[in-house]
Amino acid sequence: MKTNLGFRAGTAFLLCLLSVILLVVVLEGCSRDEAVVAPNLTSRGIDSDGTDPELAAGEVMLASGWEYDQEVELPAKLEFLGDTVARSRIIDWEREPLVNNIVRYSYVLRVGPGEYDKVRLHRVVKEIKPYRPIRTRKAVFALHGVPGNFNQWFLIGAVGPSGPPNHGMAIYLAENDVDVWGIDQAYNLVPPETTDFSFMANWGIQFDVDNLRTGMAVARKTRQYTGNGGGKMTLIGLGHNGGGVTGYAALNHETQLPRHSRHIGAFIPIAGIFKTDNRDWTDYFCAKAQDYAAMLDAGIYEDAQGKMFATMASLAISNPDGDSPFMAGFTNREAILFVAAKTWAPLQFPDESHYLGGIFDPLSDNTVPVDLRYTDTAMSLEGTRQIDPYAPVRFKYEIEALKCDGIDLPFDDYLGKITVPVLAVGFGGYLCDQCECTTCLLGSRDVTIMEVSLEDDLMIDVGILDFSHGRKAPTLFWQPMLEWIKAQDCLLP
Repeated sequence: MKTNLGFRAGTAFLLCLLSVILLVVVLEGCSRDEAVVAPNLTSRGIDSDGTDPELAAGEVMLASGWEYDQEVELPAKLEFLGDTVARSRIIDWEREPLVNNIVRYSYVLRVGPGEYDKVRLHRVVKEIKPYRPIRTRKAVFALHGVPGNFNQWFLIGAVGPSGPPNHGMAIYLAENDVDVWGIDQAYNLVPPETTDFSFMANWGIQFDVDNLRTGMAVARKTRQYTGNGGGKMTLIGLGHNGGGVTGYAALNHETQLPRHSRHIGAFIPIAGIFKTDNRDWTDYFCAKAQDYAAMLDAGIYEDAQGKMFATMASLAISNPDGDSPFMAGFTNREAILFVAAKTWAPLQFPDESHYLGGIFDPLSDNTVPVDLRYTDTAMSLEGTRQIDPYAPVRFKYEIEALKCDGIDLPFDDYLGKITVPVLAVGFGGYLCDQCECTTCLLGSRDVTIMEVSLEDDLMIDVGILDFSHGRKAPTLFWQPMLEWIKAQDCLLP
């Protein structure tokens, strides 16, 4: 069943997947790739580097002080963790109360032998009392966009003093008894002072897929140990240049694994543009791929766009009226608003897609943004200044190359074998109408398209960051997602 749940301001929106026959949408304009190249199944997977998910989950349990469910049969190997020397997978952890009885746990998890082979796992969950999370079957695993991290995308209200502390998708879902797990990928943990990035040379999509699947394996084992069941999880992947692409690639990878080795039971790509039939955007992605290929050829392995955005936001907060060092003729505040609300201009998008819907100055013929339309500007700046500085060039090359004709990569070879339920979320102000092109290549018979648009004018419609930062995000995005997640809950194995 492929359905479209587009809606506009002032229109009542009803999500009822189990009892109503929804509008079937004919998805046209895409063609399936004929050439099939076997994926790289020699990647380390979840066990071959020593990151045993059962032992890692055991370390999470010890660190957090959580009780094992007495009815769960535990692996004998957990006895090894009685020796502190054997505890080498969790490098650091913390517990942070957020609002009411919602708490965030985080763990730095070693995923390989290298100095930078580590990720950060998050768990945002409701507690009955301190250190006693609720038991719930509903569970999701959230993967951030690039640039960005888990906190900036899913806990925006908790990262700074300007926004409501309960504003964040992870908090909203946890308040509704969803067990929310997530990850910061390895590049999020690279220190700002790093100068030698040779370790990033091969950090591409497969590296992120492997780390994502390791994180999901640890989350599932931990849930099993605590009596929540170890079933597959709903993956939320954000962005056409981050979590959305990695999510599709992970699903592509899992089609070649036995069912018992798969972790993703359902998928919610947020602006997850994996393929497009829009020629203007295809040309744009191909040009970006060529730019990143040139950087790799020159031995440049890090992309510092995140560092630039974070610096721009910091200057807009500390010295809003000062001259921007990044954009001549703009103040610091004007510069960051220009990038946020008129993104298509500095990033040379082929249409007026943007990160955040803006309010434009009529005295400038509506060409200069002066504020944000759907999002609190101060809260958004607080979140943006905490973006991590670096991302791997190889990863960015591969995500653009996937959308470019003539470049053969293994991450899309088995899209037709992906059969999990999919809720594809799109935005009227960001790569509008392009989610459908990817979903029409899938083998799933349960695909729902949720295209959110509030304005007829693309230039001022909702953007991708309005999903996480927007004032109306709970009703526009998170509530429909919650209802979809609840509908899938009884179906996940």
